[in-house]
Amino acid sequence: TYIISKEDFIAEFCSSPEKTFGHYQEMARSKFLKPFLDIYEWAEEAGATSIVVGGSFVSRKNDPNDLDVVIFFATSSQVPHGRERYDIDGLMLDVQLLAEDQPEIASAYLELLGTTRSGARHGLVQVKMHSSVQTFYRPE
Repeated sequence: TYIISKEDFIAEFCSSPEKTFGHYQEMARSKFLKPFLDIYEWAEEAGATSIVVGGSFVSRKNDPNDLDVVIFFATSSQVPHGRERYDIDGLMLDVQLLAEDQPEIASAYLELLGTTRSGARHGLVQVKMHSSVQTFYRPE
């Protein structure tokens, strides 16, 4: 699990320019900038402690199909109820809301998020709302 700031996440995964025929054209990933910022803002206002992103979005894939996100809250009583899959302007967002006080469930979701369909393991990225928040490492 790599710890990264919101600003670094955006620079690394949402807004890298690509040079094409002498002018700059935003990569396909830039279309996820606003949805990520919306998720981050909502999570912060809802009292979340951190956001973990995985799947193809944190790979080198040029045009990921979706954004796979786990939003953590300190306790299960703080977790809002809501949908898990969102379509924003044609972009799929898979969002799971979990609690730090349920480590077995959190561990299972992180294992899923950190494994490809073919069973290969890959990294996760955690954006903490506060520096004192625990780091969610993918289980060994």
